[in-house]
Amino acid sequence: MSELRNRIVREATIRAEGDGDELPTRLTITVSTENPVRVWGVDEVLSHKRDAVDLSRFKAGAPFLADHDNSIRSILGRIEKPRIKDRELLADVVLADTEAARTYAALVRDDMSSKISVGFRVETWKKTREGDPDEGIVREETAIRWMPLEASAVAVPADFDAEIKEFRYADEPPKGADKRATEMAEETTTAEEETTAAETQPAPQVRAQPSAEVEAAVNSAIAARDVRVRQNNAALLALGEQYEARGCEGASKLAGQAIRDGKPMSWLRDEIDKLLDKRLEDLQAGGEVRRRAQEVGLSNKQNREFSLVKLIRHLAEPGIASYREAAGLEIEACKEAREINQKIEGYSSKADISLPMEFYNQPLVRSRAQAEYIAKKRATTVGIGGTPAAGGANELVETLLASESFIEYLYNDAMLLGRVMELPGLIGNVDIPRRIGTVSTSWVAETNTAGEADADGDYDTIELVPHKMWVSTAMSHTSVIQTDPGIEALTRYDHAMSKRLKSDAGIYEGTGANKEPTGILNVTGINSVTAGTDTNGIEPTDKLFATLFQACADGNAIFGDHMLLMSYAMRFKLQTVYPNPGAAGDLWNNGRPFGFPAVASNQVGSETRGTSGTNGTSRITACSPSQIIWASWGSDDIQVDPFSLRNQGLIRLSCIAHHDVQLRHPKSVATRRYVKHAVTL
Repeated sequence: MSELRNRIVREATIRAEGDGDELPTRLTITVSTENPVRVWGVDEVLSHKRDAVDLSRFKAGAPFLADHDNSIRSILGRIEKPRIKDRELLADVVLADTEAARTYAALVRDDMSSKISVGFRVETWKKTREGDPDEGIVREETAIRWMPLEASAVAVPADFDAEIKEFRYADEPPKGADKRATEMAEETTTAEEETTAAETQPAPQVRAQPSAEVEAAVNSAIAARDVRVRQNNAALLALGEQYEARGCEGASKLAGQAIRDGKPMSWLRDEIDKLLDKRLEDLQAGGEVRRRAQEVGLSNKQNREFSLVKLIRHLAEPGIASYREAAGLEIEACKEAREINQKIEGYSSKADISLPMEFYNQPLVRSRAQAEYIAKKRATTVGIGGTPAAGGANELVETLLASESFIEYLYNDAMLLGRVMELPGLIGNVDIPRRIGTVSTSWVAETNTAGEADADGDYDTIELVPHKMWVSTAMSHTSVIQTDPGIEALTRYDHAMSKRLKSDAGIYEGTGANKEPTGILNVTGINSVTAGTDTNGIEPTDKLFATLFQACADGNAIFGDHMLLMSYAMRFKLQTVYPNPGAAGDLWNNGRPFGFPAVASNQVGSETRGTSGTNGTSRITACSPSQIIWASWGSDDIQVDPFSLRNQGLIRLSCIAHHDVQLRHPKSVATRRYVKHAVTL
């Protein structure tokens, strides 16, 4: 509430009876009541509960004034014995022995003046009734904690229903029913005489009755305000309904709350943004719950014994009974996983076998030593047909393959997978509303009906849709018929890394064509930096790094986990051409170029630039992994093809997975092509 509203005056009434020249010296007045008073289009009520009124000023001897004039010459008397009775504030007044007081007393005696006004200060207001201009209902606010500062004799009151009490002449006792009330008030006052008088405060301002012209102007302003309120409320409801329709559950409820509490449009937008962020957080936090709901129920022991090699061997040679018997656990678990996958909306695959979700809970190892260490933790090592091997693994072909000498494929390093926001275990398409426009803000006149009601912001929807990813690898036929733990470990590793790098490439540079998801480099709206002369490419410099991050910052999309993606060739150039750690020109800066962490991988390929046609350049990209969403549906399907590569002694293993990638805010990515990474010896 404004200071003007916190210092207000209100009128009550007195009456006196008498004749002759004798003048009253004491008055008993009704200072204030709980009748509502209309103030600038709002009904205001003074609560008269005992704990609502602070009587410390009145008990200390507040002044009784003429017309709220706080000058000495306007003092007509002193207030005594304030009390609350029947939800009214009553008080006695001792009139002064001055010409002004005697003149006033004569007017009271002759019934020419009987109105009283209270000056007060409000500490706490409470809205006790909502206004509805369409229904003609005026908003009501109640002062639930307030302090009377003074009472005044006035000609024009605001509270016409205040009751008249009495006046008395010198030495005349109180009359009738008020006698005991006065005596009780005197006793209360005596008991509280030790109360220290409050600090002197300026007298409250007097609110004069407005003229007809002023009242008309006020009513016109109130009507214009009501129009703006209706327009703003309609805009709040429309915005809430639009976001609700886009899948932002709870937006309409927030709009209703904004209208009830008188919140501005900016508050609603901020709350909807929080709702959108919470929905993503809930999707991410619920990923483990959704993933576990899609498990088949393997125990820890069964999961440790699950063998990908046994499964592949059976699928490659389904007619061999011993292979089928050895893969009994794997076959049963995969069938159950397949049934779960088929129930997932949006999941589509013609494969007959799905890996159980628990398959991915096992540690990923890449060497025989690691695999044997894990194998020793098992109670038994199960060979073909379920028969425990006498001395470890039950190898059918002992001398055909030395798994400890297996030469694995040299994979790239993944850049983004494992760092981005992952949403596993999804069911069906997922729509996430996103605000993409800025809010228009302007200064307007008091009577202008435009403003924030007209600016509801632009938005779109992030749609997560399952895309089928197909990853194929080839295995030697002789390796498949082994039960050596090293072969199992290497097969799992090869399967996992093939899928991991294909996923990472999709996140980074998916084309969005041919049913492929759109990677961050191909999202419309990212910052494509072109600064610098690049006929044959540009050199990496601090200025280049600054330009990349500045582009993100210009879109208000710089985040705490921003990082640089580059090729290994670029990393080696930064480390060799600019090799002075801590000194000027140290671009690599211990893995933090320009103060941001850098990740190098051959996932960032070379580019041809210039007339020479040599591959001496590559791309540098600044991005925030937290703004990248990697979504997954169900577990992986597998297909085993023993025929197409049989002449080469190989079996083809294909993995079918369902994923999608989306970028929350395109302005969080900035990229520069054709940066020179070649090093001249």
